[in-house]
Amino acid sequence: QLLGIGDSFWSVTLQREDSEEVWGMDLDLMDPALLQVCRLVPDGLVQRYNETVPEEKQIQAGDFILQVNGTSGEASAMADQLGGSKVRLTLQRPLWHRVPLTGLGREQELRSVLTSLPQSVSLYAAKSISG
Repeated sequence: QLLGIGDSFWSVTLQREDSEEVWGMDLDLMDPALLQVCRLVPDGLVQRYNETVPEEKQIQAGDFILQVNGTSGEASAMADQLGGSKVRLTLQRPLWHRVPLTGLGREQELRSVLTSLPQSVSLYAAKSISG
């Protein structure tokens, strides 16, 4: 399992018709090593791609982008690769886990290490806490 986040990997090649065309996905760059799809934007290239493939190969909110045009390991460098007209993405579907964060007696400590963006679909732990 790559990154311990799931076992469903696939690659997608997307090509813009013109420079004004949008990819059609909002991304979370909180994790310094990878990108996460937060939301799909209607009428974007991703939506059109999704209409042509089976559900298990569709790009969905929550999916991780592990590589863009061969670039991996640094979210900002991968995001920079999205400026071109053609991209090859390697994606991974996450395994979802719900973890209650209240009633632990450590809410203040958790608030100091967990962060997310308003549009994010997950939390990012800036550091680990013991216990």
